[in-house]
Amino acid sequence: MTEATRRGRPVIVTLLGGGFLVVVAPAFLGAVLMLLDSMAMGGLTAHLSPGTQKMLIPFPPRLNFSGPSFVWFALAWCAVCLLVAIAAIQLLRLHAWARTTLEAVTWLSLLAVIAFGLHAIAGFVRIGVLEMSLGVLALLPGYVGVPALLVWALRTREVRDAMLPRRTPLSARPEVPHA
Repeated sequence: MTEATRRGRPVIVTLLGGGFLVVVAPAFLGAVLMLLDSMAMGGLTAHLSPGTQKMLIPFPPRLNFSGPSFVWFALAWCAVCLLVAIAAIQLLRLHAWARTTLEAVTWLSLLAVIAFGLHAIAGFVRIGVLEMSLGVLALLPGYVGVPALLVWALRTREVRDAMLPRRTPLSARPEVPHA
């Protein structure tokens, strides 16, 4: 038993692991519902004329929330949610790879939030709705702040020290002479 497991799990690790699990549960449910909805909408509207489809689904083809491309997006979202859930459980078990995985996913979500925010602002400015771009700009620090806080928390010395040491690969282990 290592010193980290003898001391017990720090509160910050429990809060991080539990927080990720609380957030990923409804996200996974949303991903499954999105998958079912996109498959159902694709099947329901496949036999309709293009005019009727446009009336029922008023989005342009690149924003259509049904069809094969959106099914793949929903499947990818389900996979990421499962990865985060597994990593959160393993973080609670103090596995170092789980902290690294959650940090990578959090960095990616931080980049996605920034990219989406800038894209939304540029879109609103382009169509001339400056008030909406200011609204997005006002919300962006909150959306950026949460992943940034999670990255900071995952990188703290207390969380890093609480993780169990990684096992050394077989090639790095010293040779044991046979008797």
